[in-house]
Amino acid sequence: MRYFVYLFLVCFITGCHRAVFKERWIRQKAPDTFVAMFETSKGNVEVKFVREWSPLAVDRIYAQIKHGYYDHTLFYRVPPKFVAQFGADDSVRTKRWGKYKIPDEPVLKTNERGTIS
Repeated sequence: MRYFVYLFLVCFITGCHRAVFKERWIRQKAPDTFVAMFETSKGNVEVKFVREWSPLAVDRIYAQIKHGYYDHTLFYRVPPKFVAQFGADDSVRTKRWGKYKIPDEPVLKTNERGTIS
């Protein structure tokens, strides 16, 4: 009986564990446009992403959102009427995604109010 309880616990724990990173995720393509909702303690924020404006970056953020990269992420710097900076605080997750750099893309849009850069 003890063996079965142990086996159940191992299966339960490993079955509920979400992968930190899988290399195939970096090859995922985003739709032409998509909207992601970020839940914050100050209310929800919906962000529209347009792949045409920055295909590689939008593909990356699409994959990261899809695979929980930003779950439980904190805003760590929000100067009034300037910027809101946020990022993942899981160093293992950050290192694994960070190995795959995104080349610079041509600038097609400015960093005007309400944009993510």
